[in-house]
Amino acid sequence: MKLFTLSLMLVSLSSLYYNETPPVKATLVYSDENALKEVCTLQLVKLECIQAEGFVTLDAIYFKIGNQEWPSRRLRMGPSYPNNIADLEGYVDLEFSGSITIELWDDDTWDPDDFLGSNTISCSYNNSGVARFTQDGANYKLYYRVK
Repeated sequence: MKLFTLSLMLVSLSSLYYNETPPVKATLVYSDENALKEVCTLQLVKLECIQAEGFVTLDAIYFKIGNQEWPSRRLRMGPSYPNNIADLEGYVDLEFSGSITIELWDDDTWDPDDFLGSNTISCSYNNSGVARFTQDGANYKLYYRVK
């Protein structure tokens, strides 16, 4: 049995684009009864767009972690400055044991959302890494830390 709990504190969502106070503080607690007992915290640091999925407009990016979506207001991303970097430092702390899978999606208004890829991150303390999302013509890098 898997258990997910998501708690959000909403602040100004425009700050995501202007490096101000974080708009959302999310804590997701993930537990899997078959997983190891150790608990780690995943911190999302930065999302970088190298190639957007869309060609005409900016991508409307969101994550799926378990069955939870974050953020509720999408990250507007594209390969050109200033839309190529989303500073996620301090926005999300994900507590989990064993491993956790993060999916990246592009929200499409008129057709089904585009799946841009997934990565599974293992619980190992004091580890930093980069997860790549390269499906459906997109190329994104997610920088993260595990504590």
